[in-house]
Amino acid sequence: MSKNILLINPWIHDFAAYDLWLKPLGLLYLGGLLRQNGHQVHFIDCLDPYHPVMLREGHKQPQRHTYGRGKFFRQVIPKPDSLKMIPKNYCRYGITPEIFRQELNKHQDTDIFLVTSMMTYWYPGVFEAIKIIKEVLPKIPIVLGGKYATLCYEHAVKYSGADFVISGAGEKQILNLLQDVSGEKISFMPDEEKLDSYPYPAFDLIRKIDQLPITTSRGCPYRCSYCCSYILNKKFLRRDPINVADEIEYWHNKFGVKKALLTTAHSYTATQSLVDGPAAKDFRRGRAAAANIAPSTTGAAIATTLTIPSLKGKFDGISIRVPSICGSLIDVTAVLKKKVTVEQVNKAFEDASKNPLWKGIVMVSKDQLVSTDILGTTYSAIVEPEFTKVIDGDLVKVIAWYDNEYGYSCRLVEMVEKM
Repeated sequence: MSKNILLINPWIHDFAAYDLWLKPLGLLYLGGLLRQNGHQVHFIDCLDPYHPVMLREGHKQPQRHTYGRGKFFRQVIPKPDSLKMIPKNYCRYGITPEIFRQELNKHQDTDIFLVTSMMTYWYPGVFEAIKIIKEVLPKIPIVLGGKYATLCYEHAVKYSGADFVISGAGEKQILNLLQDVSGEKISFMPDEEKLDSYPYPAFDLIRKIDQLPITTSRGCPYRCSYCCSYILNKKFLRRDPINVADEIEYWHNKFGVKKALLTTAHSYTATQSLVDGPAAKDFRRGRAAAANIAPSTTGAAIATTLTIPSLKGKFDGISIRVPSICGSLIDVTAVLKKKVTVEQVNKAFEDASKNPLWKGIVMVSKDQLVSTDILGTTYSAIVEPEFTKVIDGDLVKVIAWYDNEYGYSCRLVEMVEKM
């Protein structure tokens, strides 16, 4: 019979904490595996930087950056006795205990709790979470796993308050525990020697996804005395690169662009006539280029789907030839698979413009540009954030300028250099 399993990502208690792409990946892998075995899985993230109740209660939204970096909510709390000599505020990072209690009360039908743990010295946050669970739902068993539980197993068994403590990889141990405790038969057990046999993590449980971590290996081939990787994972295992690429494409399709349309306001080209006359393939191109706005096709849409095959059948566009000699504008309207804001979209382009991968290709300009202003620029996209629009969170419009002659030529030169 299916069980209701509640996953808990506990607080961090520390003098400082910053989110550098932090995700409870092991816990979410367990979520995917438990679903594969027919169980109902839910998730409470005590570190959730987007929890709506925190904002409604007047807590300031933590500063966040594109691609998942940023600060957490925090509350100053008393220091442990051993740390009282340190002249800094000691904080609980994450939602408040009151909101955690509210979340727990929504899951009265839970059959078992799975609590993860991170850095060993963050265990006070784990202990606080377990204590509150015991207060709110005292009859439901709690299983503790993760890094702290593995590296400080005896300490966790003695002091954490958990009913069961798991050391090391938890997938097989959790399924066996469920079988022993509740008689749940195991319908699917991954091969511990093959990482590609594991179901994908249950990332959909996360409230808002800025970035996703992808597992490519576990463990380490070395045995450095200062590192615990070989203790957490006894063997060094690697995934097949093809399967890693398949997973990246899967998550891109799930959380990326649903569909998009491109319109480019393009300066007229040599394929058009200067005076009205016949044109074999496209009658509009036979009309006087310097005197008309002429709708046409564009190769940009085809090129995009060749570059990003996952957009095939989801992306198309047209060109509007306009009476200017050079300097063009691209207008992209896309339906996304997740909710965003204008600020997040513009921040994504700002971050991209600073990324070495897009250096000289993407630029963000707050100047009030017209087409002649961008002549001679090397960029393929000069984004104007003033005109970014978002409707209902998932319908997005972005415009960007480009020199359709010089900018394009720069890309060709770069390609030749690489070849």
